[in-house]
Amino acid sequence: MRNTLGLFLLSLAGCSTAASQPPPPRSVTIEATATLHLPPDMAAISLTFGAVDDDLGAAHATVERNRGAFLSAIESWDARVERGWTQYSPYRPSHSEVERYQASDTIIVHTAHPEDIPRIIGLASAGLTAVTVRHYVSDLVQHRGRVRAMAIAAAQAKASDLATGFDAELGRVLTIHEGGASQYGGFGVGNNDNFVARVDTADEGSAPPGAIPLRLTLLVTYELD
Repeated sequence: MRNTLGLFLLSLAGCSTAASQPPPPRSVTIEATATLHLPPDMAAISLTFGAVDDDLGAAHATVERNRGAFLSAIESWDARVERGWTQYSPYRPSHSEVERYQASDTIIVHTAHPEDIPRIIGLASAGLTAVTVRHYVSDLVQHRGRVRAMAIAAAQAKASDLATGFDAELGRVLTIHEGGASQYGGFGVGNNDNFVARVDTADEGSAPPGAIPLRLTLLVTYELD
């Protein structure tokens, strides 16, 4: 009997505690994305020099010779050269041919002068087997503050509209989560390597050809009064 009475009293105490807890605050969660279309200010030209030979050492020597000639030719140019990657592999286009060896070496040339791209590629014509050109934005710090302010304004405007529509007033901010553009490689944001999110607000005007979108998304929870 005592045990039954004790459990009954504990049950009443639990109900009393639950009833005394205040209801959770009313809130609204907003997702707002701002976009800036940035003109690229740099180009990264990936140049791959390759050679095939019966002897792997000879193929490597050919690649080194062609790469060295290009580096000497571009040394006086207003460009930054970055060492890329070296690859070696067996080479047999068909089963009827004797296996040979293939060597390749890639370097990356960064330039702020897009008009120089054709001439830079022309300097590397000897032994050149592949070319890739990426345009990118070198300095994102100066742009992130602006796109963040745009996302904040968009979140506040949307939250205010929703609160007014439901006869409520917007209160304090409860939580904030930010997501933004991913960086392209080690040298900025490229036009093929951006985080793509739902767009709620954008900079004025249409995006110019070749522009790189920098997007920042905010997920904000507001309390409703």
